Amino acid sequence: MKPLFRIGVLILISFRLAGQSALVEGRVADKGSGQALIGAVVTALSLPDSAVVRQTTTTATGKFGLLVPHGGRYALQVTYVGYETAFLPAVRVNKELLIQAGDLMLKEDAVLLGAVSVSGKRAAISQGVDRMSVDVSGSAIAEGNNVLELLERTPGISMQGEGSFAVNGREGAKVMLDGRTTYLSGPQLALLLKGMQARDVGKIEIMSSPSARQDAEGSGGLINIITKKNRRSSGWSGDVFSRGTLGRRPQYAAGGGLSYKTEKLNVFLNASHGYDESRASSYNERIFTDSENGLLSTRQHDASRTDPGRNYAVRGGFEFTPDTSSVAGFSANWIKGRYLSFSDSELGFYDRRQTLLRQTKTRSDFDEIYNNLTYSLYYNRRFRGEGHELKIAVDYAPHGNAYDNGFYTRYFDERGNVSRMPSARRNVQDLGNTTYAAGIDYVLPAGKDSKIEVGWKGTYLCIDNSVGNDTLRDDTEWMRDNATSNAFRYGQHLQAGYLIYSSKFKKLSYQAGLRGEYTGTLADQVTLHERVKRHYFDLFPNLYLNYPLSDRHHARLAYSRRIARPGDHDVNIFRGYEDPFNYWEGNAFLRPSKTHVLELGHAFDNQLFTTVSYNRGTDVIMHIARIGEQPGETLTRPENVGTFANYGLSIMYNTSFNSWWDVSSYLNGFRNEYRGSFGEVPLDNSANSWSANTRHSLRLSEAFQLEGVGYYRSGTASGVMTTAPAYGLDVSVSRSLAEKKLMIRLAGTGIIRNGKPETSALYGNLRSFGYARPDNRKVTLSLSYRFE
Repeated sequence: MKPLFRIGVLILISFRLAGQSALVEGRVADKGSGQALIGAVVTALSLPDSAVVRQTTTTATGKFGLLVPHGGRYALQVTYVGYETAFLPAVRVNKELLIQAGDLMLKEDAVLLGAVSVSGKRAAISQGVDRMSVDVSGSAIAEGNNVLELLERTPGISMQGEGSFAVNGREGAKVMLDGRTTYLSGPQLALLLKGMQARDVGKIEIMSSPSARQDAEGSGGLINIITKKNRRSSGWSGDVFSRGTLGRRPQYAAGGGLSYKTEKLNVFLNASHGYDESRASSYNERIFTDSENGLLSTRQHDASRTDPGRNYAVRGGFEFTPDTSSVAGFSANWIKGRYLSFSDSELGFYDRRQTLLRQTKTRSDFDEIYNNLTYSLYYNRRFRGEGHELKIAVDYAPHGNAYDNGFYTRYFDERGNVSRMPSARRNVQDLGNTTYAAGIDYVLPAGKDSKIEVGWKGTYLCIDNSVGNDTLRDDTEWMRDNATSNAFRYGQHLQAGYLIYSSKFKKLSYQAGLRGEYTGTLADQVTLHERVKRHYFDLFPNLYLNYPLSDRHHARLAYSRRIARPGDHDVNIFRGYEDPFNYWEGNAFLRPSKTHVLELGHAFDNQLFTTVSYNRGTDVIMHIARIGEQPGETLTRPENVGTFANYGLSIMYNTSFNSWWDVSSYLNGFRNEYRGSFGEVPLDNSANSWSANTRHSLRLSEAFQLEGVGYYRSGTASGVMTTAPAYGLDVSVSRSLAEKKLMIRLAGTGIIRNGKPETSALYGNLRSFGYARPDNRKVTLSLSYRFE
């Protein structure tokens, strides 16, 4: 089939172009692993002026083909996010019909192979064998946002609560930073991502069915945030930036980076500072039904503000390359911040006739401090033979959080008269979270198209959490609430090993892997002198098949098994307060949830990608809200409720309307079904949902660029909750000056958006409805300058 196709192409060229053009063919792959790089941009540049003649992207097998006119000299430029730009030496095209460029091998942070510098454009969204990559460098969705806001606008990702994410409707996705897992709870992760500038991110990888090489943790898959790398070939280089943002309140950020690179050494240092203020409001209505109090409903209005939030980030390290076959490196990442926020809440209690019975007014103060450090040491060695390599990595990540929250409540009757003495509650919490991790990965070629991969990873997570809850007595004296104050320690020890075999049978490429993970946990309720130990071992198989139906059509199949383990917040049985009337507790006896993931995909011309998926999970962990200790109070606790099924269809399309207008679009339709019961209360919640994301980049000139990103997410079923639709439009215009070293960008996020996202839930004797008015419409002016 392939020879016939090539002959057909050559005949077509001969007759249509009358011998005036040549077809340049080749393949782009990773230099270390030999794996095809999908979506790499290959550009033909005429010499000596370096003008762009033709441009294309590589297919699902890493191959490309370019038509170039006869009678010229050309250089091939290859660009791919996370890799150094590479150039094929100049070739002269006379009367040839076919020119074989061979394999073009790229490696991360490689020395540039030429001196030409022409901006290439990679598809904003590209599909690989086991991941979808979203290029966000210089995008409108990255300017003026933090990384948490960036993830909310990324195709296929939705946020399911504070620091919790779903991929294509599947909850429980784990977040990684530069390939390293973050072992943080939802609130801790949210604070970390708030302190990171989105402009420092190069791309986001979404792995809905990761290979056995990756941790099995994450029932919703993995989200890998990859930061930008130093791309200069040698010498000093750096950049500085400043931005100002205006929403309901002002925000700003400033920072820069400095790097020095030689043939063997690359040293870098980046730093930034951010300042945030915001205003938001929300409304929540809850209807309680019980045998003692009959029907009771509450209506709660909240007006909140952040005033202010400050964050600081420093990232530095070095990479040493003693020879062409080995590299060693070290990096340190420090993020620290403090957020002061305040909330004024009015809560009304109503009977079944909606008659006001009583009301309260609460002032809440939140003081949150986080201090996160990550140290990484790695060594990579390439042996003789393509793809024969060894990787060793060691990570140490101490994280700290401190919370000082206060709730001050006044009580009134239905007429607004004071009905009782005010009350106050204070919550002080110190949380230490330290992770130690080490891993070894070894790849051994086993023939022309085969290789064997083996690896080991050990992780130890240690958490020390002390909580003090105080109540105010007689409006004068603070008293310790011993029933809700506690000291809690949690340890998780994980040992993992994997084996992967990749090969090819005729045209079928396949990869089969098996990962085994031993998990040991210890939940120590120090205050109660109670300890709960768990030990279990699980196997996680995975399989990838890739078959070229023709040069333009490729089919793929992927299967994997995933796990969602309870976190420390999930198993800590002591109480935490959102406000005086809404609180949560953990469950020490939660079981891990297991999920099977199956995907079938098709690619056409590396432009149109279609994926059909099915996912099924058991022992699904859900946070169930129920009636609290007193009428009108709610208690939320995690439970293993039942099963989860997700049926999905996604379509991704990349195209260029012309040389200056590029489009990447993503459409996803899915159905979520939750079935099960807790106690005697059944759960049956399902919904058909869809989401769309489209990104348009218009190069109006060499110096001007316009970009627009639009997104829509319909209502979804998530556990016992159903969310209403969300949509938005972000735009940006940029202007480069001073030989493209100075960039000025004006960006608007949430120019069009729904200002009131809604949620509703019905489970047992509690029904709830709510909406929020977040501060998500902003205008940002940014300036950046690159020097070298």
